[in-house]
Amino acid sequence: MKNNWPSYVTKERLDHFLSEAFAEDVGDGDHSTLAILPEELENKARLLVKENGILAGVDFAEYAFKFYDPKLIFEAKMKDGDAMKVG
Repeated sequence: MKNNWPSYVTKERLDHFLSEAFAEDVGDGDHSTLAILPEELENKARLLVKENGILAGVDFAEYAFKFYDPKLIFEAKMKDGDAMKVG
């Protein structure tokens, strides 16, 4: 995956950060979510744009999703730096 991250954002640092974040936030799971959603649920997510702006974070989001589960399918319709319009 191509990215434009600063040189100090190494794969090792990023992987460590994500490992710690998932350990803290995921742990044994979000109990509210686990109580209402079936374990086998597969779903999609989409970004809803409420104000015009410049998109940022797509590369990181893809990296984080794939770090969590390399089998996840990540299909970005836009890329970092693209102009976004409401709707």
